[in-house]
Amino acid sequence: MTALLSDDARALSAAVLVALDVPQAANWDDRHRSADLLHIRAAFIRGVLESVLENGDASAGASAIRRVVDDYPVTYTPRESEQTRGAR
Repeated sequence: MTALLSDDARALSAAVLVALDVPQAANWDDRHRSADLLHIRAAFIRGVLESVLENGDASAGASAIRRVVDDYPVTYTPRESEQTRGAR
């Protein structure tokens, strides 16, 4: 069976999903930090995707997006998810 996506395209897609998976803040006063982080990461991702479309290098795009996640980490206390609470 032939894969529909190349390994590089899959890596790029996975990097985008990780970058956009920004948790909500646990503290109501920090909610803007969650929104700001998502906005910053989304802006970078848009630029990276434009570059990938121009040069075709999905591997470099995935690496760039992973660097954005490292450079812009979650710096607030995330709200607990239902899954996290249920695992206790």
